[in-house]
Amino acid sequence: MKTPSFLIAVAPFVFLLIASSPAMANFTGVHRGTSGGKDKVVIPNQAPDTTIALTVATTTIRPVTFNDCGWGKLTDSASAPVTAIDTGGSLTFNFAGRTTATTPPSFTQCFLNTQPQGAVVKVGNVLYLNSGITNLGTINLSVTSEKSINAKVNSCGFASVSITPTRPLTRFSVGGVVYNLVSLPTTVNGLLYCRKTGGVAIAYRPLGGF
Repeated sequence: MKTPSFLIAVAPFVFLLIASSPAMANFTGVHRGTSGGKDKVVIPNQAPDTTIALTVATTTIRPVTFNDCGWGKLTDSASAPVTAIDTGGSLTFNFAGRTTATTPPSFTQCFLNTQPQGAVVKVGNVLYLNSGITNLGTINLSVTSEKSINAKVNSCGFASVSITPTRPLTRFSVGGVVYNLVSLPTTVNGLLYCRKTGGVAIAYRPLGGF
């Protein structure tokens, strides 16, 4: 197996340890790394000293109240637009088939409603949802939105993005490729580090890694 070029410059005795370890394969692609309480997604094989964009999907629970005509509404965001809506039950909303309008659907004159059950109508930054059910009241919806964030690539050609409660990185994409956190290979106590020595960037991991 060819050793990744960003590791060749590491000191020989460390290089031999890395090359002989099957777990080293975890470092050559996008992976999750933990060390010293730090939990990160590491994205290698990027152009050094640049910035890359990640599209991060986040799902939150949002209560939505539906009126007597069966319509509810929630606010969308230009910076983190909604991409999916799930009720967790038999009631579904056709978000993929959503339409746009210049005026909201009729909220008080139900007989004027021509939209089918499950319809989603976007007016400005508001999404109107037709449950088709009267007296539904308030229900919790799982709303997924996507936001673009920038990550700095270091001199060794990899970016490290912290996993946090507000940015769990459950699902994200880089360059159009979608990754799920649960499916990523994980290195325990083995985060990659980058140091510059004599103008040469060197990537390494602590010897106690994996």
